[in-house]
Amino acid sequence: MNQDELSAATLFIANASLTGSVARVLVVTPRGSHEGALARVSLGGGDSLALVGPSGMAGMDDLNVDLSDASTITVLLADGSRKTFGDDPRRRYLALQGRFGALYEAKQFEQALPVADEMVAIARDALQGSPSHLAGALANRAELQRLLKKPFEAAVSLREVVPLMERSFGPDHANTRQTLRNLGNALAGAGAFGDALVVFHELLPRTERAAPDTMEHASDQVGVAAVGARAGEQHLQDSERLLQSAIAIASRGADAGLTLGRWWMMLGDLRVRLGRDGSRDCYVLAQQHFDAELGPNHALTLEAKGLLGG
Repeated sequence: MNQDELSAATLFIANASLTGSVARVLVVTPRGSHEGALARVSLGGGDSLALVGPSGMAGMDDLNVDLSDASTITVLLADGSRKTFGDDPRRRYLALQGRFGALYEAKQFEQALPVADEMVAIARDALQGSPSHLAGALANRAELQRLLKKPFEAAVSLREVVPLMERSFGPDHANTRQTLRNLGNALAGAGAFGDALVVFHELLPRTERAAPDTMEHASDQVGVAAVGARAGEQHLQDSERLLQSAIAIASRGADAGLTLGRWWMMLGDLRVRLGRDGSRDCYVLAQQHFDAELGPNHALTLEAKGLLGG
């Protein structure tokens, strides 16, 4: 808010308070939101409000709110009407973004979720669906939903992000691919393996075009294979083929030992399910990689050894 907006807000609150017309005041700043019944207002050089504190009595434990960096001030009047000052949606969005970041860093994910919801609402309505603002708000909400063990809700958010990323960056851009990857993982986390497989099959050719024969390419092949193995028996042969391809790509790299161990074990398990020969060879290679990377007594090394009957 500029100084004129701030002066108008404080003057309005001061005049309305004289007649007892102010029910509550909401102040949004980059550091957070403050809401409560009005205790007093100062019209000095440093504009400030005091909101009634925990005691419920004016003058006791009042919360003093510095208005110098307020983005919006909303006054709820006794007749139920509202008066808002500094109602710039971009400014409100940025203030909420700062609040979201602080809550996220403090790992207060439950408290951050309604802030993310409000950012989505502002981006969708007041900012008229601005792709960058809406994609950022939805991605923030999806990340919170993932952390709060709400994978289905995260998938709903991410489905809306994908076309926004495609519009902003193109279908094969790294940001678009990562959004599809996150969506596939969210669907898999929700147990919707068939839907997740569709998403990963959409992702894989994009990675093949943008980053062929890289660890990213190999990892996405394994992603399709892992989800396919859980989606149904009809996908097992395709999963085996993709795992073999991923292992071939990773084997050409220098630092994929532990990853290769995991993938060899996955391939061994898959061959057991398919009733094919060669599972033992896979477990031997898995044990060798785990032993080299983690040592002979690590749980993964011992697990692979146990699958060999040793």
